[in-house]
Order: sequence, then C-alpha cells, then structure tokens
Amino acid sequence: MSESFTIGADNAKFQLRISTGAARLAGDIANFKEAAEAGGKYLLQSAESTADATEGLTLLTASGANLAASNAAERLILDGWISPLTELISTFDFSNISRISFQAELSVLRVAGEFLPVSIADRLLSQLLDRLNAPGNWRSYPMRNYKAEILRTVCSVYLSASSQIRSEIRTNIITINPGEEDLQYTYSLLSELIPDAEWTENELKELRSIVNDNCISMPQSLQILFARRSEEERSKLLEKLPTEFTWALKGFPDWSEIPIEIASEIVDQCVVELKKIMSELKKGVFSSGGFPYLTCLIHFNLLYPTISKWEVVLGYLSLGPLTSQNLSPALSLLADHNHQLDPYTRKALREALEKLRRKKETVFLFPSSNKEKESAFAAVEYAYWLLSNESPTPAERAILSGYSPEMALAVLKLKALNNPDEIVEGISGYIAASDPTLNAGVVELLALSLRAKHRSTAIKSLLSTIIQNSGEGALAILSRVVNAQIFKDFHAEDQNWLLHALSNSQSAITRWKAQQLRANASKMTK
Repeated sequence: MSESFTIGADNAKFQLRISTGAARLAGDIANFKEAAEAGGKYLLQSAESTADATEGLTLLTASGANLAASNAAERLILDGWISPLTELISTFDFSNISRISFQAELSVLRVAGEFLPVSIADRLLSQLLDRLNAPGNWRSYPMRNYKAEILRTVCSVYLSASSQIRSEIRTNIITINPGEEDLQYTYSLLSELIPDAEWTENELKELRSIVNDNCISMPQSLQILFARRSEEERSKLLEKLPTEFTWALKGFPDWSEIPIEIASEIVDQCVVELKKIMSELKKGVFSSGGFPYLTCLIHFNLLYPTISKWEVVLGYLSLGPLTSQNLSPALSLLADHNHQLDPYTRKALREALEKLRRKKETVFLFPSSNKEKESAFAAVEYAYWLLSNESPTPAERAILSGYSPEMALAVLKLKALNNPDEIVEGISGYIAASDPTLNAGVVELLALSLRAKHRSTAIKSLLSTIIQNSGEGALAILSRVVNAQIFKDFHAEDQNWLLHALSNSQSAITRWKAQQLRANASKMTK
C-alpha cells in the first residue's frame, strides 16, 4: 500500500475514488472492478454518514460483486440504514442489461426491494417484465443466464408493487416460456414468494390449463399451491402423502387434518429412513439426510401419541450428527410442545441430551465452522433446560431462535433468570455491539421474552428503544421471529403494540406480515 493511504481516512477515500475513476476512464474493466469493490468495502466499513454508506454501496454494486453487495445491503438493513439503500435502488435502470453491475443490482434489489416506494418498485418491475417479454430474449446471452435471477427478483419485490403491476407479474409468470424445466422453476418461485391469497380463481385455472396444454405432469409447487387454497385439492394430495410426504406435507397448513391412518404410514416411513441413516452412522459414515425425517417424526409423535415412536428419536439423538441444521428445527419443535410430553418420554429425552452435553468435544460432530459448532451445543443446552424445568424461563425459551450462537451461549451463562427484568440487565451490554447480527439476536430474545408468564414492562421498553434506534432493522427481525404460534402467547396489550409497530414499517413485506398476524389473531378469538 502506498504511503498516501496511511495519512488519513479522508485521503484514503480520495485515493480510492481516483483509482476507481482512472480505471473507468481508461476502459480498464478488470482494474475498475477491483478498485470499485475495494473502495466500496472500505467506505462501508468506515461509514460515518448515510452519504458514505450510499457511495460505498454504489461502488460495490458498480463493481459487479453481487454477493458482497447483497451482504452489505443486508447489514445496512440490520443497522437501520434504509435511506442509502432506497436512494441507490432508485437510480437503477434495467432497460440495459449488458452492464457489469446488472447482477449485483438484482442482488441488492432482492434484499432491499421491500422498502421501496410503490412508484420506484413499479418502474423497476416493469423494466424487468419488459426484459422477460422481449422476443428471442431467452435464446440470447446474457438473458439466458439471467432469467432465473430476474424471476427471483420480480417475486421478491412483488409486495412493494401496486395492484396493477402485481396482476401483470402473475400474468407474466403464468404465460412465460412453457417448457417443462421453466415451469418447474417458475412455479416453485411463485409458490414460495407470492402469497397464496393473491391468486384469483381465474389465474389458478390458467395455471392448471397451461400445464395440461403442454402435456406435462403437475409441478409439485403447483400442487402445494392448489392444496393450500382448496380442501378438495388437499384431499387429492392425501393420496400422495405416504410415499411423497417430504414435499406433499407443505400443502397442509394444519397437520391435524391428516388422518391418523395416513400419519401412521408416514411415521413408519420416517422410522425406516432414520434407521438406515443410524446404521450408516454406526459404521462411521456421515449422513446429513435425517433432518426432515426427524422433524416430521417428532411432529407426528406429538400430534398422535398412540402411534409415536420416541425410541427412534432417542436412538438418533444418541448418534448425532450434532449440527445446527439437523438439530435446531427438531429441538425447537420439542421446545414449543414440551408440555405435551408424558413424564417417561420427557425423562428419556432429557437423559439422551444429558449424554450429548457430557460428550461435548468427542460427540459425533461435523460442523463446518466453530460458529456452527457453538450453535449446535446451544441447541442441546436449550432443549435440555426446557426438559429439565416445568416452567422454563423466557430466556431459555428464546435461546434457539437467535441469529447469533454467541448470543445464545451468552444467555445460557446467565444463571438466575426467573425474573424477566434480569434479562434486560443481562443483555444490556450487547445492545451497543457493532455486529448487527448480535443485535439481531438481542431483538429476537426480547421479542420472544414477551411470551413470559410474568410479563416485564422493562423488556418491552428496551425493545421499543431498539426499534427507535435501529428502526427498520429491528422491525424486519421482529417480522421474521413472531409467527402466529408465538403471537397468540402475547398479552393483548403487547399484541396491539407489536401490530402497530409492524404496520407502520416502510417494508411492504413487514406490513403484509402484520396483516397476516392480525387475521390469524381474529380467527383464534372467534
């Protein structure tokens, strides 16, 4: 690094701007991309104002570094810096897709498009729809490679658009490129990213007819979409459950609709698959494929105790592998329903987890990083505490849900948590942390702590303070954390407060989630 870079931050910024501008003027694309990426990262790391953040993200996006740009956009959201994002996105122009920044711009738009004003969202989505509809586009480079990213982006920004553009998007997705491969991919996007309730009956008929007209089998994602909308379609999907339950169960919002006879067949299938995996594990052959079967088995064990196979769950837990991806969803399910366990099963599960706690470093572990390893240990600790206490504390209930394993482990070290006010005291030191993911863990912990039997006004007060300071970042986290199951456990006063906060968000997705929570709350009170 030259001496000029060490003189001061202002001079470093100047040098980065000079090198980036010189490369651009010289037409030196390789050096421009390198200088722009380095400059963008530097400005973002040292940003003291929204102007610095905007300039940094602009450079990073211009360099074409789509992963770095999307990560930076996510971090700005968690920090509550929404204005630099919307300011940058408002300058995007997708009428020209040959620029080196095109993919990076799509990445940033996918992350932050939910915060756009309707006018900007409509303009950008209209441009992307034009790109999709241009004659011959799919046969030419670069559209052939960009198609998947454009479709994903359109669906991700969907809720920020006006009703007219939303209708155009659905129409375009229905009619675009009716090849089997394209249908499968397109419909998997629409079923995941466009709310089911948005689809009209006529549009659903068109979806069905385009599949029939092209003489192809009904994509799984479409079967799931139809099943969520129709009891008759769910009845048809029941026939596929015993053998294709790993995807077909997604069509059932409420698994209690599934008859015990079919549930019993699914349980038997889960047992067969888990025993195969357990046999491989005993031979020292690692397999990560047990997670969906383990979670499904626990779910039906809780739903239908007469067909439960807890001994298989215990056997799998005794072998591992202890990774957060495998254990967290399954143990989280146990955590939310631990009160349904009979004393014998509770004791057996507690003993199995106690063995895992004692083994620690020697347990059958395949973590990809120390952070994942810590998260796996936190999951075990969390479930063990829940199964050991009749009245788990709010912090104990919240440990698994934090974004940050460090936050989870820190909370575990706080021994005396019977008084919810102590949660506030215990985590106050983390609020000022520079790492936004750590603050995300704090927000989740506080939000989930509102479920406490002895509610603490101090918790809500601290959560309110964080929302005021980080704004949309905290609201985005809240909207991810608080599902219908969690929301119903809140006091009425806290429900109203939370709905008010989410409903006033700049994010279209957060506002939509608030509507869903309000609708679910109304159903539960009827």
